[in-house]
Amino acid sequence: MLKNIILLLFFCFSLFSNAQNDIRNAFIQASSSKEKAKEFYELMSNYKQNNSVILSYLGASEIIYVRFFPDRRTNFLRRGKQNIEDAVSQNPNSLEIRFVRLCVQENLPKVVPYRKNIQGDKKIIIENFHLQNPELQQYIKNYVEKSKVFSDEEKKIFK
Repeated sequence: MLKNIILLLFFCFSLFSNAQNDIRNAFIQASSSKEKAKEFYELMSNYKQNNSVILSYLGASEIIYVRFFPDRRTNFLRRGKQNIEDAVSQNPNSLEIRFVRLCVQENLPKVVPYRKNIQGDKKIIIENFHLQNPELQQYIKNYVEKSKVFSDEEKKIFK
């Protein structure tokens, strides 16, 4: 009986881990093309979990989507921002949620007034990076290496 429970837990963890990796990969690729943005939005729209990290990625998918589908700009920007902010409110200590918000805000056009959290999120990411699991660390490190909001000195922390 115990063996079956352990196998079930392992299976559930594996499914969550694979889904998490799929979401992270889709997020990174979403801004590369109209097709990838649409795929990411559809992927996130199909998640029905009540999970703050998923909610932050849903918000990101909505904001990225409008880059390629401007006819829905106002509604999707508003909804995407609200989803990200709700995720931060639900789980303010989640480094992954802060990271998603920083990525979104850094890559928005300067005319979009949703950029005020970059410095605060960056500070939290720097201070708590070493406490994260190796997969999340690598995921963040890959982004930081190309980011313009992290100075060369700050990037050394992620090496």
